[in-house]
Amino acid sequence: MLPSVAYSVYQQRRINMSTVFTVSLLVVGTLMSLITGSPRLLLVREAWLFLVLGVWALATVPTSRPFMMITARAVVIAKVGYEGLRAYEARWDAEATFRRSARILSAVWGLAFSLDALVQVLLAYTLPVDLVPGISTARWLVVLGGALTFHIVYTRRKDLRA
Repeated sequence: MLPSVAYSVYQQRRINMSTVFTVSLLVVGTLMSLITGSPRLLLVREAWLFLVLGVWALATVPTSRPFMMITARAVVIAKVGYEGLRAYEARWDAEATFRRSARILSAVWGLAFSLDALVQVLLAYTLPVDLVPGISTARWLVVLGGALTFHIVYTRRKDLRA
């Protein structure tokens, strides 16, 4: 995959952020799978992946295609097709409030993923090992539920839906 990424950067003269994200997840996942022995480290394995996701989402906020614009593509295509996607993406060029709202959503999801990962690490290293999986499941449901609720309310209020 890395040679393909390098060739793409060379050929197109630009970096595709979703490719960089995918490669980052593969690298972090591989490194984490090589480290074994500690049950606490196993409890935080997914946390590092979510931290990478969160940091990546936050890093895309000031770019021309923030996290939400990248991840929304598949949903928009499924809902309204490619013609609808073109209209949706045209809003990025035409509407400053749309750009601001997409950046806010990207920042919220980035913060949610990053803070969730940090809380997971904190729980894994402070609580008894046998309690962490159950608490982690509840923690994730709360974070995901909160982020999704914010996302749905915000996209309706700001007319961001495709």
